[in-house]
Amino acid sequence: EDLCEGGLLLSAPPGTRQRRGAEGGGGCWAERASEGVRKIFARATSEDWAAGKKRGRRSRREEGSEVKQPGCFAGCFEGLLRLAVFATVLPDSSNLWFGPPSCFEGGEGGEGIGAASWGCCVDGGVNETGSGGGELYDKTTRWRWLRRPGFTWTCAAETRCRDKYGNGRTTRGADIVFVPEAATCSSPRILMVHGDSWTGGGPNATGYFWHGSRLAAATGAIVLSVDYPLAPTCLDAACAARADFKTIVAWILRSGEYLATRVPAVDGTDLPLEGCENLPGQGPPLLIAGDSSGAGSAYSALVALSGGRERLNAGRDKFAGAVLFSGWYDLQCTSPTYVSNAYADVPRLNASFSSNDAAPLLGASWPSGDLSYAAPPAQTGWESVQLAINYAGSYQATFDPVASTAHAGAELLRELPPIYMTVGGAEVLMGENFIVAQNAAAASTADHTNEVVLDVFDGMWHDFEMYSQGCGNPASTPLWQGQLAWARAARFVRDVAATGHAPCAAGQVGGVPGGAPRTTWHMTAPPVARGDEGHAWAPSGGSEPDLFPCAPAIG
Repeated sequence: EDLCEGGLLLSAPPGTRQRRGAEGGGGCWAERASEGVRKIFARATSEDWAAGKKRGRRSRREEGSEVKQPGCFAGCFEGLLRLAVFATVLPDSSNLWFGPPSCFEGGEGGEGIGAASWGCCVDGGVNETGSGGGELYDKTTRWRWLRRPGFTWTCAAETRCRDKYGNGRTTRGADIVFVPEAATCSSPRILMVHGDSWTGGGPNATGYFWHGSRLAAATGAIVLSVDYPLAPTCLDAACAARADFKTIVAWILRSGEYLATRVPAVDGTDLPLEGCENLPGQGPPLLIAGDSSGAGSAYSALVALSGGRERLNAGRDKFAGAVLFSGWYDLQCTSPTYVSNAYADVPRLNASFSSNDAAPLLGASWPSGDLSYAAPPAQTGWESVQLAINYAGSYQATFDPVASTAHAGAELLRELPPIYMTVGGAEVLMGENFIVAQNAAAASTADHTNEVVLDVFDGMWHDFEMYSQGCGNPASTPLWQGQLAWARAARFVRDVAATGHAPCAAGQVGGVPGGAPRTTWHMTAPPVARGDEGHAWAPSGGSEPDLFPCAPAIG
């Protein structure tokens, strides 16, 4: 109902019956009868729910009877729930620690932010506000704040910005520049786009300070972590005028133009005292990186450029490559892994079970699916759709292939740079990552090959790459899947900067033919002998620490 209350939807989604609202608002209503889904949705509503009741603009039937919900989401996800099979099991989860119970309870603001993975385990700490940054990955990277003219915005109540890390009116738009001590004006440059569902976070929040500094240290590149305008967290018509994914994508592209031509001076580095400045098209390789929603917007920028909707510095600059961790690409949230990879405790079957056994189940259970999405699939899907609408600006906008890039056709994908993608095998977003990787590679032409590397890490959850230090587990063991993802990302950046190509690209030793992504499913070695110990289980195997089967472009 929040979707339709203020006339936000001009036409009903497929399968939805539409009528006018009580006071002339654009009403779209889908009749659903599930009490269980009604309760789920009731918990997912925003403060607009209360405001709508006061205005008398909400038409609901009595408790326990038929309830009308927006779109077909309730019915669709209710049906999927009946068919759900939780198939992906987290291997050897005993060495992971996700913090005390209070981390799961959370709530908005400060350190208790509602998700164990974000609130208690993220590499580099939770959040730093004010003038400070956060914890650096190592001591060989320097940093500074950067305020660029024309890149200021306000996060306040009147803009419907509800960044959970801000308090009251906040002037935003300050970026952070990370520079390795030995970097020069010829070093590659990376534009980093943070995640957090487009409605929260920043360069110095939820571990992104650590993340940016590690990206610089691991690759030797200069990293600009941008503080783009957060999407408003509301669903009414007035707010929709401010919510437009093009705002964030344009911010990213204009930031790319800046980084392609200049880098500010940073104390303690080999950069000149006046910084670096070059003409468009004459700078070092420029790459883009992002995670989660940030990866989605970074890829949107690439699609806008590839499809000819946008240009960098009038076409004189381009992105040489992209590193995308756990990307969110489907704004309609229709991937089947929203159900198959939803988190659950699945009862273990007795190994000696036979049809004559009366009690086939053991007392313990396997944790299965995405630890970052512990809610039922219907709730996860609906809450994700709301966030997608906050970002896109309307339900119709979620069909725009530049916003929802999982639906981008070949005509928009023919000129993509090399791309490195990672996703967890247990991740809710795994399905759309496969779709994006396959579509991008398949859009190659006779004149241009889209080189796509997709790494899938068995049993890993959303944004596992940001928990590579091991989440403080009692064994003090880093998460090898996260460490390997970082090693392979660093190798990708170095190879692209040196040759313009991804590692093991078509035509190279160990390369794959053009038109298909290089897809690797990284498995954990089985804990018991199964007769297949000769396989090269990650993280051991291969001649290089990054496990690519070809030699690096540079030493």
